[in-house]
Amino acid sequence: MRRATAGLALVVVLLAGAAGCGRVGGEPFQPTLNTPITLEAGEVVGQTVNPADDRVSGLAVVVATFAADPDPTGELEVALRDPASGEVLASAAVPGDVLVDGGWAEARFEPAVEVGDVVLAEVGWQGGSPLALWANTPLEGTDGITNDPYAGGELVAGGSVAGGSIEGDLAFRVISPSGPGEVVDQVVEVARSTGARLADEPVFAVLWLLAAAGGLTLAAWGLRRRDPRI
Repeated sequence: MRRATAGLALVVVLLAGAAGCGRVGGEPFQPTLNTPITLEAGEVVGQTVNPADDRVSGLAVVVATFAADPDPTGELEVALRDPASGEVLASAAVPGDVLVDGGWAEARFEPAVEVGDVVLAEVGWQGGSPLALWANTPLEGTDGITNDPYAGGELVAGGSVAGGSIEGDLAFRVISPSGPGEVVDQVVEVARSTGARLADEPVFAVLWLLAAAGGLTLAAWGLRRRDPRI
């Protein structure tokens, strides 16, 4: 029994170490921010997104209320469009009375909506108080420095691809439907990503494997010394 427990613990430690080298698959998430983009009533801000899943159940953005309570009767409107045809695929609204300065505002689509390889997210504010969306854009004095925190899409002017792209990206995260197979998928993705990243760095891969093997050996040796029955 103790052997089985010890073996399981060693496997868990190895998987945890592998997770440090792999990136868990999931939906796009761009958390960095440095610039608030003010929304006047009726204005929208757009961001193209390349979802990992072909279904999207929500989109969250970071809002700025300028340390004031937003209009409780206002609404943060979020729509998903086909960037080629302009067709609205889904829309939802977040009430103004739940918005928090510097917090994530999450719009949910019921049911989850089918999207293509790229989808355009439009965010607008209908309310009597100032509101802004946080983004990561180039700052003054940084000319010539590439600023593209989310390479899978771009911030667009006027909420329309036709309006042209703007350097930088909104702070956002995409939410996909979850299911019973999600945990298995994530574990498989960790293993796949770990293998790919280690293959790109063969010297590091050898050192990492040697360190992992040494750690497992020392752990097993320590368990044997503690319990002579092993």
